[in-house]
Amino acid sequence: MECIKKYNFRETDFPNQDVIESLEKIRGQEGFLSNKAMVDSIRKAVDTHNIPEKYFQALETFDRALFTGDVPGKYDFKGTVFADGQTVPASNILFTNLLNLDLSNGQENLEIEAGSGYYTCLLADLANNSAVYSTEIRPRILEIAERNVKKLGMGDKVKIIPASKDLGYEKMSPYNRITTTVAARNEKHLAQLLGQLKETDGLLMLPVVCSKHGSDTVPWNPNDKIGKDVVDHDPSKGFVKVNYVIFESNGKNGITYAVDKRILGGPYFR
Repeated sequence: MECIKKYNFRETDFPNQDVIESLEKIRGQEGFLSNKAMVDSIRKAVDTHNIPEKYFQALETFDRALFTGDVPGKYDFKGTVFADGQTVPASNILFTNLLNLDLSNGQENLEIEAGSGYYTCLLADLANNSAVYSTEIRPRILEIAERNVKKLGMGDKVKIIPASKDLGYEKMSPYNRITTTVAARNEKHLAQLLGQLKETDGLLMLPVVCSKHGSDTVPWNPNDKIGKDVVDHDPSKGFVKVNYVIFESNGKNGITYAVDKRILGGPYFR
């Protein structure tokens, strides 16, 4: 089995923690009447943090309802089911993800599991002229993602690829940025994705299944066993307790990791 023990991990602080704390104060809000009202709530919550306007513009450009359909909760701060039990991730979570990815021109970017194409379009918009590849393992969901991406004029910026049993897309690796909203639940998952990062200035951001010490669920660290067998979860729903983790490659200095200590819920790689 592929293993992460070979990496020289060093822990660092999770970035933009002050922004995350500000957004936590509005996480329970729901029932916004429009996409703009939802984005304005995010804007108001973080108005003291000097965040570039492009992040708000991206959320305004890609109306969440275009990906969720006309369903209850389409503008809430929570995941919303759009097809076959698959969800559109919460916009307030994606906002900080995008901020932490620090996308820029000239990068090679990979998203794992395109889903509805919502996160995909946001990534492509903020990456500007950089390449964005996105994999999706479910044929029907892949069709939905492709349709949404093309409908919104992002077809020339994004390539959506049928996923294989191995995570990632080695053909175009290495990447500057790899991201997903689906949780890694074992070392093989992490190793496959870390192996596709550039040796320097590479960044992998994803949820990782929390560690468990006895009856306590605790934030993940690389010395603990991970896996769906060590957390409380509902197998019928495929959701587990996760932390968002950022891995950054630093050449000969190895890889730093930063853990968002919030324990959230999310789907996992099967």
